[in-house]
Amino acid sequence: MKSKFFICLFILGLNVLNAQVKKSVNCTAGSLATALSPSELSSVNELTITGQIDERDFATMNASMPSLNKIDIKDVTIQMYIDSDYPDNEIPTNAFTSVSRLKSITFPNSLQTIGYFAFQQSGLSGSVVIPEGVKGVYAGAFRQCSLLTSVTIPSTIESLGTSAFAWTGLTKVTVNRTTPVLLDDHSLLFEGVNFTKCTLYVPKGSKSLYQAAYGWNVFTNIVEQDGSSAISQPELSKCDISVIDNKVVIKNIPTNGKITITSVDGIIIYEGKIISDEVAITLPQHGVYILTINDSSTKFIY
Repeated sequence: MKSKFFICLFILGLNVLNAQVKKSVNCTAGSLATALSPSELSSVNELTITGQIDERDFATMNASMPSLNKIDIKDVTIQMYIDSDYPDNEIPTNAFTSVSRLKSITFPNSLQTIGYFAFQQSGLSGSVVIPEGVKGVYAGAFRQCSLLTSVTIPSTIESLGTSAFAWTGLTKVTVNRTTPVLLDDHSLLFEGVNFTKCTLYVPKGSKSLYQAAYGWNVFTNIVEQDGSSAISQPELSKCDISVIDNKVVIKNIPTNGKITITSVDGIIIYEGKIISDEVAITLPQHGVYILTINDSSTKFIY
């Protein structure tokens, strides 16, 4: 009887050890180290932060949280630290360089740049979505992330630094910009990627541009994404959806229910009751959006 009791205790202990420790915290810039207790700093695996952070908080996540493997900072604003060279809304240089325990990060909705070597040789795995609004990914940002298999690059991107995605495990690259970012002769943006196994997805009508562009024409497989690709469509099958200037115009809408437009990161752009069979909704910027009418959704690109 005692042996069974100790076996149960042993199994319970293993389950406790293997359980992910989650923590949500609201911060002011530079306060993460004191917002968490010493035991939380050492044990938290999954961290969600809201509020404001700066370079000092990235240093805390890097050096003082040995169990941290998943970070959600989508509702954070990154501020410039007074003694720092890093501007507002930038992931600092070397923020998580060689941090092999880091497997996942959800970026701030307000992010604008990702610093030099920010995630080089980190443990990031699976998919990374760089949000709309980001303009620059600097040199080596994701270099040698061998477990990284998919990346989404926003329509707002203006510059991609040398070797930013070199020597990764990428099998899927999605670019939502209609014209290729200009790369110089020494860019080596995707050096070491297996181009026969990695597919480049680009907006509809952009394939020939990417096939002709230096640094992008290395991909064997380039596939156009339809500007309006269905996710599920019963309510939308009779709708006429078009993008004119900076508005999505929807006609023949069912006359009851709710209409919602969100960004691919889940930010609500518009939400309201259906009061007419036609509506025109202003979009804030170029990007990929999801239109939902009642329980039916479709994706479109502006």
